[in-house]
Amino acid sequence: MPFGQSNNEIFLSTDIKSAFAMCQKAGDSIGSVLECNPLTNSLTVKTRYGLQSVKLRISLKPQEGGTLISFVGAGDDIWGGGARKGIDKFIAALGQQ
Repeated sequence: MPFGQSNNEIFLSTDIKSAFAMCQKAGDSIGSVLECNPLTNSLTVKTRYGLQSVKLRISLKPQEGGTLISFVGAGDDIWGGGARKGIDKFIAALGQQ
C-alpha cells in the first residue's frame, strides 16, 4: 500500500495525440503501462525506485499551444521520495522521445 505521494506538472509544446504516444513510449521504457485510456487521456505506469514499487498516474490536458501533463506518484516511503524520483525518471524518459 503506497504511503508517500508527490505531484508535478510539465508543459509540452505538441498536440495531445503526440504527447499521449510519447507518454506511452516513456512508460514502457521505465516500467510497465498498467492502464492506458486515450478517451480520458490518462495512463497508469508502474516503475521501480531502488527496492520500491512506484505507481504513476498521468493525465494529459490540451492547452493553447501544447499539452499539460500532470503526474501523481505514489510510493512505499512516507516522505514521498520514491514517488518524486519515479516522476523524475518518467520525465527524463519523456525527454528522450
